[in-house]
Amino acid sequence: MKFMSEIEEASNWEIASTKKMISYSFGFVIFSYLNSVFALSVFYFYEVEIGLPIDLLGISFVIYAIWSMIKTTLLGIRLFFVRTSIIFQAIIITWVHFATGYNPDPHAVQTATAVWGIRVHTVLIPMICIFLSGFVMLFFYDLKGDKQKAIKSKLRERGL
Repeated sequence: MKFMSEIEEASNWEIASTKKMISYSFGFVIFSYLNSVFALSVFYFYEVEIGLPIDLLGISFVIYAIWSMIKTTLLGIRLFFVRTSIIFQAIIITWVHFATGYNPDPHAVQTATAVWGIRVHTVLIPMICIFLSGFVMLFFYDLKGDKQKAIKSKLRERGL
């Protein structure tokens, strides 16, 4: 079993002094107080100024918390696709630069193929991706025939 002096020698962490611990604790108390004052002022505003009953206010905060969890999940899924697309962009740009002989020196004069490669990854490849996504929407997200009639009938039922 190790003694406290051996642990202190092996650790790179500094043991905080009592004065520092008291100052951190005092700061935490002030932060907690201000946080509570803000929360109470929010409840006061909605209950007294707006006239919302406290039970509905509590339910609204619970609904907001649940929606925040759902929203965070959806943003995480979106972030996955955004980061994946950024990776594909980097791979495509690197491949085009490598294939066309791009010189990364900022003062270098680029060859005609390198300039063509820059035009390819700034114009041609995005244009192809946009057309492909348009064709996917055109063929798989059709609003014709029975699907269009069903959507229109649902809108009429809802009075929209």
